[in-house]
Amino acid sequence: MNTIMKKLMAAGITMLGFAGMTSQLLAQEAEGGSKEVKFTDVFFHLSAEAIVLWILLIGSVVMISFIIELFIRIRTKALMPPAVLAMLADAMNTYNYQVAFDTCKANQCFLTQCLGPAIKVIGLGKHAVEEALNENFAKYSVQLKSRNNYLSVIGVVAPMIGLTGTVLGMMKAFATLGQSGVANMTGLSSAISEVLIATASGLTVAIPAFIFFYYFKNVATSVFTDAHTQLKTLLRNVPYDQLVGFQVSEGQ
Repeated sequence: MNTIMKKLMAAGITMLGFAGMTSQLLAQEAEGGSKEVKFTDVFFHLSAEAIVLWILLIGSVVMISFIIELFIRIRTKALMPPAVLAMLADAMNTYNYQVAFDTCKANQCFLTQCLGPAIKVIGLGKHAVEEALNENFAKYSVQLKSRNNYLSVIGVVAPMIGLTGTVLGMMKAFATLGQSGVANMTGLSSAISEVLIATASGLTVAIPAFIFFYYFKNVATSVFTDAHTQLKTLLRNVPYDQLVGFQVSEGQ
């Protein structure tokens, strides 16, 4: 848990760093004009650009929730709790498959969700066991990995949403330029600042989303490989020839 908290703190610092760089860039861009356009001026002003920023804010909240969930769920200890793994190893090594099956039912995690169905068909032979194991492994690993794919979606969509704000801001800038010419540089500068805010906000959401997407993609590959190895190890010494017709009791 301490490791998770450290990683979440690092994620928060990263987000704050991007926000700080964005604010600094916007402030530097506005120094040449007579009016500085702040993030809050656009964010709380009823306009199309404000709607874009609200959408990006919601996207950032969703992104952070996925990151927290993935930090918690895609861990070796979460997929294969050491205590449960030890109980299963003891039961399988002593050929007590009923106890192993009951342990799987009583302790729901990725390991037991894959091993339980395999033990259930252990009397049908090695092929049936491997088929059940691979089927459930693929099913539950995809469910977990799909959460990470949403980070990729956010990383792709966020810049496009920011670009929408950029287009809207440029339309306003050229409308101002067309109405008052180069004389109204204040209005033109204000509109361009809104363009920069929308663009920077989209990138602020997209960059961390992609960073964590590839991070969790690599972590998942390692963790699920370890899990598959452990499952194979648990089933390695099963005497299938002696268990023909064996059935476990599912209880109540």
